[in-house]
Amino acid sequence: MVGSDTWVNAQWDDYDGLIAQNRRWLAKLPRDIAERIAYQNAARLFGRDVSGKLIGTR
Repeated sequence: MVGSDTWVNAQWDDYDGLIAQNRRWLAKLPRDIAERIAYQNAARLFGRDVSGKLIGTR
């Protein structure tokens, strides 16, 4: 699971950069593993169904 919350207020100024950094290292992994880390594990943990339409959107 990847978290994107920050407790340091100054990091919110580069939030888009932080998300881009997560996407870069996830892109280096096999797709099935990257998807599990990016959202599937959280969806399972919280009992949520993640629509494909939501992936990659804000």
